[in-house]
Amino acid sequence: MMYKLAVAAVIANRGKVLIAKRKPQDMLPPIWEFPGGRVEDPNDLEGELKREILEELGIDIKIQFLLEAYTMERNSEPYLLLNYLCFPVDKDPEIQLSDHSEVRWVGLEELSKLLDHPKQQGVIMKLVKIIMFFSSEE
Repeated sequence: MMYKLAVAAVIANRGKVLIAKRKPQDMLPPIWEFPGGRVEDPNDLEGELKREILEELGIDIKIQFLLEAYTMERNSEPYLLLNYLCFPVDKDPEIQLSDHSEVRWVGLEELSKLLDHPKQQGVIMKLVKIIMFFSSEE
């Protein structure tokens, strides 16, 4: 089976994470997700993610590392989704929506309620472990 590639940005800022809600008119239901999209150039995954976030939200991001990868289906097509931990370049980013109806900065508890897909929960658990690790280092 050939998978299409997609990337998503888990954008953290000041103890919160950015999530975006798809517009209701999209082919997919209006659910909360980490912003991102399909990969056009598989040789430049990080460049693709930066481009997607700039197009969708109008902000520049710094990519830290690959947080989680999992397979999923979208419109009956198999995808490999790569979730990267990122930070906004500007600590007070002015978000301009194009592909989403709404965005929110949420804490981990609200995040786990709004992103309820089991594979998204894996991303959230990794975030919790990272936060706990860095908190214990202080």
